[in-house]
Formats: sequence, structure tokens, C-alpha cells
Amino acid sequence: MKRIAIGAVVGFAVWFGSALAAEAQQITPTGPLAVYASDTTETYTATITVSSSFWFYLTVYRNGSVVYGGQWFIVTTGPSYNFISPVLNTASWGMQVGDTIDFHSIAQVSPVQRTTNNYNLTVQSGGTSMAPREESRSLMAEALPSRKEEAEEALAFTSGGLA
Repeated sequence: MKRIAIGAVVGFAVWFGSALAAEAQQITPTGPLAVYASDTTETYTATITVSSSFWFYLTVYRNGSVVYGGQWFIVTTGPSYNFISPVLNTASWGMQVGDTIDFHSIAQVSPVQRTTNNYNLTVQSGGTSMAPREESRSLMAEALPSRKEEAEEALAFTSGGLA
């Protein structure tokens, strides 16, 4: 009788611990912040809170149709992992202003322990999400004025004329 009670307690502890581990898993998308119709590439990033190695699945939908799918086995000891997808070629996705792009991700520790996340973005018009911010442009211009003169001189020297 004592062995049965110990077995029941251990079984309950394992079940309860698994439930807590499943609750602790979390996927927090960190990018892309916006998707524009003119974008030709995107990179999905997320912070995954998990305390053990896991399978990570990423499926991207455009208006409900699959445009990308990938899976990775991530070896980590936690408490979190920063996931960065390969560069996704969006040129073939046929994105139009107003389309919905859904980054559906799954972090799966075991057949019964998994968490999912749907990160939806609406395709916007104009610009590109990969362009530098305004403050970056001014800093780059200020940092390299002498390099421009050096480049012009080198070009003039190699071509035998003025640049």
C-alpha cells in the first residue's frame, strides 16, 4: 500500500511539474515591426522563454495561404532563447497593401508540452521596414565626409581623370 501511495504522489508530481513547465513557455515576437508592400525580404525574430531544448516551428501565412514553413531543433538550457529566422524572400509572396501576414510559431518541448503564437501584421504602403532611421542617416553622413573625398581622389587617380 505504501508503494502505491508513493507511486501516486510521484506520478502526480511529474504531471503537475509538466503542467507548470508548459505554463512557463512563452513566445514573444520582436520583429519584423512592420511589413511594406515594397519589401523583398523579412526576418522573423522572437524571444522564447523555455528551460530546455525544444523544436521551433515557423509557418508564415499571407491572407491564410502558406508562403513559408521551417523547423529547427534548438538546444538551450534556458531561461530564454532569442530566435532569428533565416532571411525570408518575400518578393515571391505577392504582397499587396492591406494583406495580412501571420507569423505562426510553435515551441514544442515534448508531444504534450508546447506553446503557440500568432503574430499578425498588415501590409502597409510605401517605404521599406529595412531602411535606416532618420537619426542613423545623419550620423552616417557626418561620420564619413572625409572618406568621400578619399574615394573621389582614388577614383580620379585610377581612372586618370577627375571624378
